[in-house]
Amino acid sequence: MKAVSTKTQSKPQVTHRVGHVRQWSVARRAAVGAAAVAAANLLWNFGFEIAVHVPGTAAYLNENFAGTYRLWTWGFFLGFSLIALIGLWLDDDQEETGNFPAHLFLQFFAIASTASAYLLGMQTTALWQISFLAAGMAGILLFDMQVVVAGLTSFALLVIAGIVVEQTAVLPAAPLFAKLPTTEGLLATWWQVGQAATSMLMIGTTIGVCGFLVVRSRRQEKLLRKLSNTDDLTRVPNRRHFLDRLESEFDRSRRHGNTLSFVMIDLDFFKAINDEYGHLVGDRVLATIAGVIKSCLRGSDLLGRYGGEEFALMLPETDLKGAIRVAERCRALIEDTQIVVGGTVFFTVTASMGIICSDNPDIRVLDDMIRLSDEALYQAKAAGRNRIVAAQPVAKSAAGNGTHG
Repeated sequence: MKAVSTKTQSKPQVTHRVGHVRQWSVARRAAVGAAAVAAANLLWNFGFEIAVHVPGTAAYLNENFAGTYRLWTWGFFLGFSLIALIGLWLDDDQEETGNFPAHLFLQFFAIASTASAYLLGMQTTALWQISFLAAGMAGILLFDMQVVVAGLTSFALLVIAGIVVEQTAVLPAAPLFAKLPTTEGLLATWWQVGQAATSMLMIGTTIGVCGFLVVRSRRQEKLLRKLSNTDDLTRVPNRRHFLDRLESEFDRSRRHGNTLSFVMIDLDFFKAINDEYGHLVGDRVLATIAGVIKSCLRGSDLLGRYGGEEFALMLPETDLKGAIRVAERCRALIEDTQIVVGGTVFFTVTASMGIICSDNPDIRVLDDMIRLSDEALYQAKAAGRNRIVAAQPVAKSAAGNGTHG
């Protein structure tokens, strides 16, 4: 006899931690975005140091401003790194910060991107256009729409201001360059290569961040679908999902002429278990019996919790005799399972079952199958419980077909 202790078994429950990025705190989302931009900024800074040593580029650079440019770019890197650290700190402390971290990140991103574009020349670089697109795409996935709109509005105003400053010569245009990187009126090859590399870096970072968010979102949707279809206590399909699957299989069996058997299972005297041992033990019993029944099934069979102490079993491509064999195996194993309470009290559970096969001529629609199986179940309970009754066509109902283990 198989013994199962309620002391060592814990209540089945959802242990998956939901991983949807939008369920992270705003601070953590801002930290992720800032960290990604800081990493891209670091690569840009190293790329600049390499570029200044490439033969032919020094003649274009304003040597007096190169040091200031480094201060600006490394300042941007430190700024984004600091925002990432602030976001992680606020997230760890579980602070109620509202949208402040998101606003801080997007506003600083707008300032840094526009300033970088101005230092290189608003008209000679596509930096600000790509940054604007990146902010919009990643922002929509990470933050609330009002935060994104505020960030993009600031970005647009800063870009307009930068263009006006350049065109009116209020400040020198493209201060990093002693002369524009052109040769015979065309952009120099090294500048085009640098711009292409920068664009690919920023686009790649944006695609990477957005791709990460989309993948996490899809995983979360898949998990939510699974959780919405699963009974939390027994970890088998809930009634709604089970009936959806049963309906699909019923339609398929009718189209292809296959047999489909359906079993209603009810645990005997379950209310007495709850009354004597409490609902916690009753929950353990339900979870245990669900596991016992599943151990008797094929991969194509489906067990669902129908409600309360009732389970339902779908057996595709199984005739009535085959279904009776499966049900009897389940019934015997349930009866053989000993429930242990507190290490000293032992009791067993029995089950009554009603079976029907789709080749029964009284079945016209799925509801008939469920109704007739339910009637067979009540016949089993009325006949003394702990037994199986197979529903027969009306013409044969007088003979009956009760089966007892």
